[in-house]
Amino acid sequence: MKLVRPMFITALLCVAAVGCSPAVEAPTQTVLTVFVQASAEAGPSTTQLDTARQVVETRLSILLEPDPEVTVSEGGLRVTAVDTPETRMMLEGSIEPGFFILLDSASSLPTGSIAPKDALVILTGDNIIDAEAVPTEAGGWLVVVDLDNEATATMAQFSTQNLGHYLILAEDNQVVNSLRLEAAILDGRAAIVGIDQSVARIIAAQMESGSLPLGLTLAIEP
Repeated sequence: MKLVRPMFITALLCVAAVGCSPAVEAPTQTVLTVFVQASAEAGPSTTQLDTARQVVETRLSILLEPDPEVTVSEGGLRVTAVDTPETRMMLEGSIEPGFFILLDSASSLPTGSIAPKDALVILTGDNIIDAEAVPTEAGGWLVVVDLDNEATATMAQFSTQNLGHYLILAEDNQVVNSLRLEAAILDGRAAIVGIDQSVARIIAAQMESGSLPLGLTLAIEP
């Protein structure tokens, strides 16, 4: 994947042909139960559980129709949502506490590895105003990211001075991917490219929803 300034994207309008397609049955909903893995003997607080509920609900609502139902239940979260690969990827990718960050690195890092603690932090999720998964005319997908004023100035200076470096995209302290800095980013708008639809949608949803306040362990009810 590369981090570049986004090119103009032409919206494509799909015109339906005459006649209607046969009705398609809605996917069967599967109940996914997410249990909180308490980091303290006393267990998670009510505030932590409610924040985790909001984060998980926001992430899944961006991805799924109909909207999922997320409630606090028995010291954990009960999630009722359409069972899709994206649903499972999102939940499994959301189990560790932490913050969305961009780190500087001289080389790429494996996806799923733990983000290095001593790396220079370029920006955090607090600096992101908006993130959207967008299809390209070539058939691929990208995530367009808008930064706030502070991060725009920081990224302009850093990207000008460090072309060729890798920006390590990490969510909840895990490496999502390594992005090679190909051009200076001066306007606070960047695009994460070279990814498929599912990854693009999940990254955008993670950026939009914020970070979890505690660790979660995924368990699927029979």
